[in-house]
Amino acid sequence: MRRHFPVRYFLRPATPWRGFTLIEMIAVIVVTGAIFALGGIMLGHSFESYKLSREVSDVGWQGRLAMERMVRELREIRSHAATDITTWSAGTIDFYNTAGNRVRFYQSGIQVLRSADGGVTSQPLADNLSATNGLLFDYYDSSGAVAAAVTDIYYITVRLHIQEGGIDETYRVTVKPRRVE
Repeated sequence: MRRHFPVRYFLRPATPWRGFTLIEMIAVIVVTGAIFALGGIMLGHSFESYKLSREVSDVGWQGRLAMERMVRELREIRSHAATDITTWSAGTIDFYNTAGNRVRFYQSGIQVLRSADGGVTSQPLADNLSATNGLLFDYYDSSGAVAAAVTDIYYITVRLHIQEGGIDETYRVTVKPRRVE
């Protein structure tokens, strides 16, 4: 005896289809790859931004610290006599402070150095100076004209030019030593 099955029974698979088609898998891989690529680009930009902000902070910190130290000590020059300001060139100043200590500021290579014993031992105040004209001193008389002699010095202008990575900063300050009248 033969059984009759409806046609619908034969068109249906024996087990239901499970899994994904090849096209669906490729679409998922492409979308996931695009998401990771955009995330990688954003992560790369954030690392570059962090590095730049760190360099800006480092340059600013070094410049401000060196300038504050030099200004504080330049204010303490004992007098504007030739015996108290022994060297006053564009890149070096050597003087005696109110306590009678000899102090010198100068550039060596890419560093600003401070010496308390005439240059025998030095401590760095800042790094990454411009190789040429990284530290400059200008000397002015009481009218604002360039000082012709050490006894004419009334104001001292300090310029500090620091370069690091893509950062290029110049700091400038004018100081009137307290004992100079």
